[in-house]
Amino acid sequence: MIDEFRHFLEGKSNKRLYTTIMSVLKVVNTWKDIKRGVEIKLGNVDDKELSLASESLLNNNFIEKRKEGVYEIVYPILREIDYDKL
Repeated sequence: MIDEFRHFLEGKSNKRLYTTIMSVLKVVNTWKDIKRGVEIKLGNVDDKELSLASESLLNNNFIEKRKEGVYEIVYPILREIDYDKL
């Protein structure tokens, strides 16, 4: 699963955004808190850019939407990764 995530990141120009979303999701799970956590790490992030990155993570089954505005990392092994080192 870790290799799949690394492969997913290949060719992405904004890898840091994806890894930051995953890192933040280990601690919080609401859209508002995810955005706040990402912006603490990366500075101001456009809502559309964050939404597109989250949608890509959803479509590739790395995260899932539990209910309106609540997200979670799908696989427990992905919660163990230090995303700052990828």
